[in-house]
Amino acid sequence: MLKTRKLISLLLVVAMMLSMFSVAIVTASAADGDAATIIADGVTYKAHEGDTIRYKAYMDVTALPYAEDGYVHAVDGLTTYTQSNLTIVGEPDCYAVFNDPMTGTEEENHIYYTDTSMGRGFLLDGNAPVIDVTFKVDKSGTSTITNEAQTLTRLVNDRPYNYMSGGAYTPAAQGNEVKYKSTVEVTCPHPAEPTVAPTTPGDKAIVHVQGL
Repeated sequence: MLKTRKLISLLLVVAMMLSMFSVAIVTASAADGDAATIIADGVTYKAHEGDTIRYKAYMDVTALPYAEDGYVHAVDGLTTYTQSNLTIVGEPDCYAVFNDPMTGTEEENHIYYTDTSMGRGFLLDGNAPVIDVTFKVDKSGTSTITNEAQTLTRLVNDRPYNYMSGGAYTPAAQGNEVKYKSTVEVTCPHPAEPTVAPTTPGDKAIVHVQGL
């Protein structure tokens, strides 16, 4: 009888130790050490290391003189990002607005895009993205993404009317500015955090011993 009681006590101790170990695993898996923060054009988004994020940037030029209809004929744009934390996946897409855009990433942290049309031009009314690019989050921490025009030109009476040059507004803009906005879609490949955990106060495990 004494041996049986000792055996039951030993099994209870082992079972409780295993239960406490499983609780520790749940706690560790829920840690947010790989959390990442994405600040896109001033708006903060939460992500994790290993996530992919799809960034879309928009421009609205309808406040500029002669551009109330949203059309311009030449655009140079620049998207900057934290290259130490983010890697571009695939190729940046600018075809939602432009006809034959050229993009480049030769300079660190920069994505350039440009196009010119002396015909109808490009509609920049804030409804279609001027650039659509996907990044992978390589590191935790804070990363920033911004987008802005460098050159904006419209033909007025067949003559170029320059609103911006080298990222600075010209006197032709008359104090009116381009409106910018962006969206970020986060895709997380990580499995969901465990949902089964002890519910008793203090995260104490409840052990049921049967068949002894």
